[in-house]
Amino acid sequence: MKIAQLLNKEIFINGNYLECVDFLYDQAKNNFEKLFKVSVDHYYTGPSLGGHFQREHHEKWKIDKNQADIEILKHNSNYVNFSFSELEFCEFKKDRDWMKLLFDRSMKFFISFPMQYHLIDVFVKKIHPIKSAGIGCDTSHSTPEFYFSIFTSFPEKNESNAELRLLESLYHEAMHLLLSAFELGNPIVDDKINNEIKIYSPWKKENRKTQGIIHGAFVFRNISNFMRLLLRSNVHLNDLDRKYLGKRIEMIDQELAEVKGAINSPNLTKDGKLLLETLLEI
Repeated sequence: MKIAQLLNKEIFINGNYLECVDFLYDQAKNNFEKLFKVSVDHYYTGPSLGGHFQREHHEKWKIDKNQADIEILKHNSNYVNFSFSELEFCEFKKDRDWMKLLFDRSMKFFISFPMQYHLIDVFVKKIHPIKSAGIGCDTSHSTPEFYFSIFTSFPEKNESNAELRLLESLYHEAMHLLLSAFELGNPIVDDKINNEIKIYSPWKKENRKTQGIIHGAFVFRNISNFMRLLLRSNVHLNDLDRKYLGKRIEMIDQELAEVKGAINSPNLTKDGKLLLETLLEI
């Protein structure tokens, strides 16, 4: 896939990834099956699944507390780039009804936007609920080799803007997975050119490698665009929702402005530079 297809202005600004999501899904699927020696369909529909929301006929989901699949990944010698020790999983019996309700409420926002819904539908096949750092804090993870699973916290009952916060976490990780799939055929950094170059990340509050900065810019630019779409749409939003989205858009725009210097990183590939220029509107 040519990067121009991913970054066509109309497609990019409107979040219309329908033309490329299926292509990138096939790339990710082939890589997953080569790496884990198991078909995606078998892994995600087999009886050993657990600790996740499992899709049944697209829009019906359930929760199971079995962590067997996580153990499989921990002991897979090919699976070396993700630390499960950083994650603390939720007590499913305690929280399952609330998580299911919150998930359903968040997905209602996506249903009004076919392109965003299609991305979630294709790339997010499993959701592992994890604990956050505390009230008002949201935590989510994904990893490049494991293209169809995300790990995310769920705001607790009575927390403000819970549906929109979970929506952002879902979309955030789906965009990471999409870009990782794109990188299979279009590297965005050249690891042979000083792979230790690091740039300050306003999202992680620490210096990160160029690839991490591009991922952050890609994810948050798309989140900001989606939030703008929500505000312009006919989707029901109360005053608190609109205030929250406005503040998030403002914050993301400020953070994106802080990483404009990354465009001068010497280990950007041609595609990586074009991507970053588009994301930062340079």
